[in-house]
Amino acid sequence: NTVLAWLVFAITLLVVIGVLLLVKRVLLARLAALAKRTRSDTDDALMELLTRTRGFILLSIALSIAVRRLALGDRAEAYAVRIGYAALFIQFGLWGAGLVTYFTNRYVARREGAEADTAMTIRAAAFMARVVLWTLIVLLTLQNVFEVNITALITGLGIGGIAMALAVQN
Repeated sequence: NTVLAWLVFAITLLVVIGVLLLVKRVLLARLAALAKRTRSDTDDALMELLTRTRGFILLSIALSIAVRRLALGDRAEAYAVRIGYAALFIQFGLWGAGLVTYFTNRYVARREGAEADTAMTIRAAAFMARVVLWTLIVLLTLQNVFEVNITALITGLGIGGIAMALAVQN
């Protein structure tokens, strides 16, 4: 690669990460203004999602886009694309966990006078939902990024789930 190609790569990387961060900041500002005016939970949930958007994820996505400006070979480009996909899967996991946490906290706050057992049950269900979510994220990442055949893993998880269900029966 020439110096010009590396310069184009660096400029592309900076522009893409700058645009992504700017879009995040503008959306957060607009959603914050909207959240102050309305009583809707949708804008609050969207703000929760945007605050869970991490900079390293945006950098990984920008890097996977900018690396295409270089002639690194098919193998290096494939790794860059895989890093981008892995970053997207992690971000989807963070967003999903954020939504579970947000709606759990909202439900428990609305039932403030309810029994403590109900709140504990809801929090336990939310924990299990996050475990299932992150298990799916790991399986999707293994299959799509690392090209692992996850059929045996899913079968093992199914059998393990049946065993756990039988174990916790009264």
